Amino acid sequence: MPSSPVLDRTFAALADPTRRAILERLSAADRITVSALATPFAMSLPAVLKHVGVLAEAGLVTREKIGRVVYCRIEPAPLRDMLGWLARYHVLGPERREAPAKTVAPSEKKPDPPSKRAARGRKKATEAAVIERRRKKPAATKAAKPLAAAKRRRTRTPVSANQRRVAKRVRGAGRRR
Repeated sequence: MPSSPVLDRTFAALADPTRRAILERLSAADRITVSALATPFAMSLPAVLKHVGVLAEAGLVTREKIGRVVYCRIEPAPLRDMLGWLARYHVLGPERREAPAKTVAPSEKKPDPPSKRAARGRKKATEAAVIERRRKKPAATKAAKPLAAAKRRRTRTPVSANQRRVAKRVRGAGRRR
């Protein structure tokens, strides 16, 4: 029986629909070039190569490079191992697989949704809590706000000497007219 990492890689590789489609195309022929594999998919050749790489890491595909052309071939051994693992659970039979569903009793009754009147009561209660919190604000916070505004009005942005000269010229030009 295969080790767990092999099965993990096999199932992870087959989790993607694109990779399953690539395997279907590979099972139809002895070997196919990567560019021929990529033609039916709306993706770039590098993207298809990544998918083929994942399949190759799982042992589902072998790549063979002849010159500048890369050929891919399906490897059935990991699929056989996976089917052997699944066959252990198929032996249980449908009556045994469905048994846990029968033993779990559905809940007797769903809880009723809250009524509109109850929702309105909660809304009024939260509004009252907000009003109460506003009323209990500390006095220091209320007094600090006007002081901060007064400080902002008194402070000036730093101005360079050149900016002051330009401002004097502009003001002076308006007076001469």
